[in-house]
Amino acid sequence: MNRLLAINSVDDIPAPYRGTPIGLLLEYNNLDRPFEEYTNAQLLVGMCMDNRKHLHMPDNFSYIIRTGGANLRYSEFKVSYAISVGGVRHIALIGLRRKAPRSVQSGRRCIVIAFGKVEDPL
Repeated sequence: MNRLLAINSVDDIPAPYRGTPIGLLLEYNNLDRPFEEYTNAQLLVGMCMDNRKHLHMPDNFSYIIRTGGANLRYSEFKVSYAISVGGVRHIALIGLRRKAPRSVQSGRRCIVIAFGKVEDPL
């Protein structure tokens, strides 16, 4: 589970995520990509409540749900809203480097962006 990747250039973003909202999130946060204008959210981000962490991204780019441990278990309505009404098709879970979100610990396949790093647990 310690397969973190440094994202220092677009080439460092795993190929399946380049050109997707997850790849753009990495570019905005790690590579200072210039902001584009968005009228609709492209992404749903689930992240820890840690008040020391913030994301660098354009307005309207993402819905963000902050919960303890990035656990979305009791946020079903918010997730459903983002998908059905908001039209998002990509979800990123962001956790602390030393503490994986609950859904990752359960063995489900997902991408965890650990504040500047990408981790694919499977």
